[in-house]
Amino acid sequence: MKNHNHSLLLGALAALVGVTFQGLAQSSSAGVRFKTPVGLTYAQGAYDVNDKLKESLREGGYDVTDDYVWPVGLTLNPRVEFPCGFGLGVTVGPTVFQVVERETGHDKDDELSYIIPLGAFVQYTLLRDGKVSPYIRAGFRFPITGGDNIKDGTIGAFGAVGVEFYRQKRVAFGFEVGYDSSEVTVTGGPGMAEYKVTPIGFNVTVFALF
Repeated sequence: MKNHNHSLLLGALAALVGVTFQGLAQSSSAGVRFKTPVGLTYAQGAYDVNDKLKESLREGGYDVTDDYVWPVGLTLNPRVEFPCGFGLGVTVGPTVFQVVERETGHDKDDELSYIIPLGAFVQYTLLRDGKVSPYIRAGFRFPITGGDNIKDGTIGAFGAVGVEFYRQKRVAFGFEVGYDSSEVTVTGGPGMAEYKVTPIGFNVTVFALF
């Protein structure tokens, strides 16, 4: 329940900051812009989470007969961008979900765990009014965790470089590559081995820009 309430609180905070940024952009006539990239992120660390979870389960006496990893999650990075090219924003995602089907005797139980990284960043964008606008972004993320197999998120730094295309259009697009050093603890269950894992790590994002 504590993790659930923590997640709701930080999610509401991120939404509040986003609304505040939008209000600042709309009230300014000095070239301040509000940008909202919404994308899908491939996170290499999702495979590490899965591998360490299987290792913990095997050490706990369970047989892992099947597994599947979907390493793509939703990412949201709203920001305020100033005329000089610098911007401030909040980041949500990429989301990671882990499902384990545990068989005990004749019964099967599904266990769901999740990771929702939340954080803040600064960004510098070149050629704001060009058709091709490269940028660099850096900040921190804290992974909100919950469920039976993922816990104890640890804050970490992240950075990315990317390119946005046709920013003057109502809907633009772009892509970026980056690295996120935040960590979580992965375990098969109570009394089983625990491992520190970087759940995002190297990542690639494609996004629409509103």
